[in-house]
Amino acid sequence: MPLGYLCLVLHAHLPYVRHPEYDDFLEEDWLYEAITETYIPLLEVFDAPSVVTNCTIRNTSTVPLQALALLNSDFARNRASAFARRLAQEAGGDPDKRTERAFRLAYGRKPQQKELDLTKRFLAAQCQIWSKEKDGEQRAWIDFCQMVLASNSFIYVE
Repeated sequence: MPLGYLCLVLHAHLPYVRHPEYDDFLEEDWLYEAITETYIPLLEVFDAPSVVTNCTIRNTSTVPLQALALLNSDFARNRASAFARRLAQEAGGDPDKRTERAFRLAYGRKPQQKELDLTKRFLAAQCQIWSKEKDGEQRAWIDFCQMVLASNSFIYVE
């Protein structure tokens, strides 16, 4: 395996962390607290890198636990919910406009026709699953946003 470098950009404006009482609010805090409260729990899934010792070389890894963490964590679900609300605010009720806005924000490009078709099928299936819930359509959009944020196209830069 070729040697390489790992660059992980945690946040552009540290030291800010999530407010303990309000999900959408950041508060200024010490860098140590920001790292331990926000990033270490998520990083533990990625081969549990140690913050105690210096590691000059790490192997590249992609394991199912990493994807499952993005699909099952409250943090990821909350971010998907915020993303879905943003799409509704910025693109209105038109599913095609919401989908295009999601792709532009997450991937920096317009969706291909095949991706639009797959999104429509996914949303229809999710709406069916959530049909007994009062906010079923919103939950379907949250599911879609969570898939977008957990996708390889969003996680890996090409």
